[in-house]
Amino acid sequence: MESDIALKLINITRLGGNYGKCNDGVEFRALYNMSYTRRACQSFCQMSTVIKTCSCYDDYWEEFAFSNNPKLKPCRTNDENKCLARVLSQYYEGNLTCTCDNPCSEFSYTREMSQRQWPSNEYARVLLEWVCDNDIGNCRTLRDELNDLWAVNNNFLKLNIYYKDLNFEKITEEPQIEIQEFLSDVGGAIGLWIGLSILSLCEVIQLIMELCHYAGHKILKNGRGN
Repeated sequence: MESDIALKLINITRLGGNYGKCNDGVEFRALYNMSYTRRACQSFCQMSTVIKTCSCYDDYWEEFAFSNNPKLKPCRTNDENKCLARVLSQYYEGNLTCTCDNPCSEFSYTREMSQRQWPSNEYARVLLEWVCDNDIGNCRTLRDELNDLWAVNNNFLKLNIYYKDLNFEKITEEPQIEIQEFLSDVGGAIGLWIGLSILSLCEVIQLIMELCHYAGHKILKNGRGN
């Protein structure tokens, strides 16, 4: 088969601190000498739980360096494997949780894949000539199988990995309201309420003055009547 994988780069920048939780990866790199990703954090958290509980590690994690603790050994005995299975079961059931926030800055790739049968009958002979120029032993074997295209297809594959576009997508978190905008809004609201309060106070004073004027006029009118 010939497989084509088209990649597109996405750069994501998140805000931490008061705007949300994210991990800058500094502490993680200091501990494991690896770039921080959420998947890596979960894997190392799972690995650390197994090591702490079972005093051994799964063969799946053998690629991660254990040079800082040469006494560690892979889980081999029945008890160690049972312990490993129990811890992994608790982890996948959600009984063991790990605090792994999204990275503050990360690069991710979206991919599109396509495949087609390869090589064709015509190209198989060209490919065979190239193999014969570089590897005589395989050349003799493939020459005997050349009449069988299925056998040729089973001995070769082609993989093309490339960027889909010569640009990338950037996603950046920004605060919806900056401090300046917040202070401006608060100041405007305070000014509005103070203005309304002053108007209300003036209306109350006006009402009191009108009541006093009405009462005085009433008293004066009654005095003339008597």
